[in-house]
Formats: sequence, C-alpha cells, structure tokens
Amino acid sequence: MWSVHQHGTARALTTNLAGVILVVVALSLSFAATYARDSKHLVAGISTASDVPGTCHLAHDYFESEMAVAELTPPVPCTAPHSSETLWTRQLTGILALQHNRPTPELLSGQYKDVCQDPTQLDHYIGHIWPGFPYNLVVYPRYPSAPEWRAGLRTVRCVGSLWFNQGVNRLTWSFPLRGSWSRTMSAIIRLCADAAGAYLPCDRPHVDEVLEPLNPFPATQISFPAPQLSRRLGLGPCTREALDLLGRKSIPREYQVVVEPAERQNWPHSHDVGCRIRSSVRSGTLAAGLT
Repeated sequence: MWSVHQHGTARALTTNLAGVILVVVALSLSFAATYARDSKHLVAGISTASDVPGTCHLAHDYFESEMAVAELTPPVPCTAPHSSETLWTRQLTGILALQHNRPTPELLSGQYKDVCQDPTQLDHYIGHIWPGFPYNLVVYPRYPSAPEWRAGLRTVRCVGSLWFNQGVNRLTWSFPLRGSWSRTMSAIIRLCADAAGAYLPCDRPHVDEVLEPLNPFPATQISFPAPQLSRRLGLGPCTREALDLLGRKSIPREYQVVVEPAERQNWPHSHDVGCRIRSSVRSGTLAAGLT
C-alpha cells in the first residue's frame, strides 16, 4: 500500500501536471488568437520601389508599423490623413546586404539601427531653422519587401512619423513634412510644455514654447553654477532667441522669457541652459512669418 507521503506526492504531481497543462493550453490559445489577429501583418509587404522622398502612407493600425519591416499599405496623398512620410533613402551595404533572402527584422535593426539617423538631413527636409525645436518627429527605416530583397533591391526608406501620443490610436496629419517648418502647421512638430512642465507638441494647449538650448557660460566656468547664475547669464541670449522667433524688437507684455538652469547631471558633457517663452494657455506656435 502507498504511504501517506506517497499519496501526498501523487496529489502534488497530479496538481502540478494539471497546472502545466492549463498553462500550455492558455498559451496556445493566446498564440492562436494573436496569430489570427496579426497574421496579415507578417506578410512580405507590398512593393515599395516607387516610394521616393515625399511619398506618404496611412498605417491601418499600430501593429503594421511595429511588426512589419516593409510597407503594407499603398501610398496616399500627403494632403490626406497619413501616418508616415518618406523623407530620404539610403543604400544598405555590408554582409547582411549580400544575403539573397531578406534577413530577420532583428538582424536588420541590429546591423542598421543608425542608418536613418541624420539630424542635418532632417533639418534640410523640413526646412528647420534656428531657434525652434523639431520635437515631435521620429525617423525610422523601412526595408525592402522580401520579393524586392530577393530581386536585389537594397534601398532603405527613411520614414518620418509623429510620435507624441502614438499607440493603438496612431496620430495622423494631413500636410507634407517637406518644407513644413515655415508654415503654421509646423506647430504639430514644435516643442512646447504645459503648466506642469510636461513636453507636448505646440498644437496642443500649452504655456511654454521651448527654444534651442544654449551655453551662456564663459570658458572659465568649470564648476557647476548656481541656478541664479544660470538664469542671470542665460537671460540675455535666451531673450535674443525669443525675439528672433517672435520677429520683434522687444518682448510683448503678455510674454515672459524663462531660463531653465543648467542641470548637474548634464554638466560634465553640456553647459547648456534651456530657453522658453511663457504666456497664458494657448495653442500654436509664436514663430513669426509663417505661411
């Protein structure tokens, strides 16, 4: 006969086995449901050979961008709602580019993670000039589809998107990013902040418009400065930035130039202070001369 200990062990094994089976079943059902929902996003992608700078796309949902390495939707006019715009292209080189079949997304993103990181090119594309701050733009690569890769295409499209509040409800816009810095709709990509100090695009209600940071300190300033010194030395240069943005010779009474002191954690590599224009709650940018 089994001992009490043997009975207890058998019950424990039975219970553990049942638990394992339930976990496996649950994982299987979850995987099946996820695959059924997302399988359309795992396909090779439509042809992108005709996508040149200025081509726009509207992603159907969040997973399309996150799970695919090639575009899954046809181009749309950039004056219609869209969620991405091709800004420039790059050619892939190196050992991965020699493979006949397209590498996995992990290999591509690991080898070419910086292929589209070019702030100078981004400034040129949108027409960015000092002293504004192009905050709400992210640039990421879109690789050739699997059939294109096998046919020898190695052109990566560097795609711009608006990242603030992205997620399942992906943010869209209805104007070309090319040359947009000189237009009123550039508020959607400029940097502002609300009364709590949280960053947000300037097309949202805000109290601060954030300008370019600058270094107001003399070369002899080696030690970390007190906040009062940051504000005193930064006021003049930040005011000149604000006047340049406003297109004025003096600061209107309803606006205030705010200097954010240098930060201790950044001092070893940056002596910058922050510059802002503060006012009551508003939407849009204060930049002068926009069309």
